[in-house]
Amino acid sequence: MAFRSRTLFLVVSTLCILALIFQWIKAEWPTQGTADPRPPLSGKIEVIDLRHVRRSCACQEWIDATRFKDSAQTPGDAYIYLEAARSAPEIPSSYWALQDSGYLVRLRGEFYQGKTIPRDYAAKTAQSPLPALVFQYTSSQLIKPQE
Repeated sequence: MAFRSRTLFLVVSTLCILALIFQWIKAEWPTQGTADPRPPLSGKIEVIDLRHVRRSCACQEWIDATRFKDSAQTPGDAYIYLEAARSAPEIPSSYWALQDSGYLVRLRGEFYQGKTIPRDYAAKTAQSPLPALVFQYTSSQLIKPQE
């Protein structure tokens, strides 16, 4: 489509750009009336030591290393999801290389008050994940195994 007037072209282009910016802002910052369906955080700051256990399901993969030494004996409801707070660093990359040597991850944060699914959950299977306890952490640290 060819515009015969440069002014008309500038007006239409400006309106299109403003409409795109408005849609982007609306998608990024929901209105105040929009309720978050996730439960609120507990408000109790905790420090927990966790171990990752690979599971072949759309489910939580972290267990409390101080309570459960053997993952084969761990009940299914003892596993939890992790969620990084907006300003939190990721799990230390060295943990993934050292986890088979008994290293643990020490996290500081708080649990949600009810069962939910982390906001940044990445599906590994076609199965829908089930809600479970979610720990939102603000800091992480690699812990050596106790000898």
